[in-house]
Amino acid sequence: MNTKVVLAALAASVAAFLLGWGIFGIALHSYSEAAMNKFEGFMKAEENWSWLSLIAANVAYGCMMAFIMWRMGITSAKAALLPGFIIGLLLTANFDLMMHAMSNLFYERMFIVVDAIAGGVLAALTAAVAGLVLGSGSKAS
Repeated sequence: MNTKVVLAALAASVAAFLLGWGIFGIALHSYSEAAMNKFEGFMKAEENWSWLSLIAANVAYGCMMAFIMWRMGITSAKAALLPGFIIGLLLTANFDLMMHAMSNLFYERMFIVVDAIAGGVLAALTAAVAGLVLGSGSKAS
């Protein structure tokens, strides 16, 4: 592993944070609220969020994407889009289907499809950032 992988992980972490906020926190927020059951105390108020945990989660996600793109030999944003989308789609579908199987969290089953596609888009764009960084600069490093 080299410096490029670390830089790709950092860039992908920032991208994941910002894209996650845009996709899930803004674009799909109302839809998510309508599609999920409400349980007292389940969601924290935004002022009570653990920002350290939120940042750590995005760093872990960015590191995962950078590592996978590096191991696949991807060195461009374009080459990272499809594998990133597939990874995100499958990871999100896995989580949502497990939650649907074992809980009453989702009121609307179509939410699983929408959320999985959104997870795929988030992962595709995050992977694209990692691929862009991995392909930048001199090829010797």
